[in-house]
Amino acid sequence: MHGRTLSARERQALAEIEAGLRAADTRLDRELGTMRPRTTRRFTRVVRAAERVPVAALIVLVSVSFIFLRASLYDHSAVDLTVFGLVWVPALVLVPARVVARRRGKRRR
Repeated sequence: MHGRTLSARERQALAEIEAGLRAADTRLDRELGTMRPRTTRRFTRVVRAAERVPVAALIVLVSVSFIFLRASLYDHSAVDLTVFGLVWVPALVLVPARVVARRRGKRRR
């Protein structure tokens, strides 16, 4: 840390303010104590991107995923398994993110 350090009196005042905030809002204290900024930002970006994906596109993605899953169970070909994996991964990420985005939107109202 660069610059001037806090005096003992300033550190004491800061400690008292922090203690008062922790006692007043335990939920905020818990959230700030367990916060992971990078993961939170990345997850927030995925959720915001999922909000822009139309529901019809998600339905098609999940349907195609199940079709290729069924085909790969019977054929066991590398092409079917590869296409299933390529379709299934976005579905696995976008559908839960869309659900989270929808729940956040309902809470804001």
